[in-house]
Amino acid sequence: MMVRAIEPSYLDFYWGNLHSQIKDAISYSGDEQSPFHVREKILSGRYILLVVVEGQNLLGHCTMSTTEHPNKKILNLVTVGGTRMKEWLKDILEVIETIGRELNCNAIYTCGRKGWERVLKDYTPKYVICSKELL
Repeated sequence: MMVRAIEPSYLDFYWGNLHSQIKDAISYSGDEQSPFHVREKILSGRYILLVVVEGQNLLGHCTMSTTEHPNKKILNLVTVGGTRMKEWLKDILEVIETIGRELNCNAIYTCGRKGWERVLKDYTPKYVICSKELL
């Protein structure tokens, strides 16, 4: 099992399986964007893509972006998903932290379901996101 950063020019190689993983991941976040939007952001370089592969099989992925605030640079985990996550989550988190340091980020942020608190043991819940649908 390997975690790999994927250059945008290689996205098509993974997209068939990656599309459904991204679709599943964003379905838990209120469908704020579609797999098409995520794809476009990867291709434009606004999102970083990591994949977890075992041989030719895509097991999982993570998409990330950075946000620069006046006092902090943040690495945002946008989507994380796949199969057999218990087997590779620790490995991908190590790669994510390395990338964050290489990009001179001060912190890693993610929003997700409450269950992520159990899994992200080294992370501290900082905010509550409240939402009210208007349309």
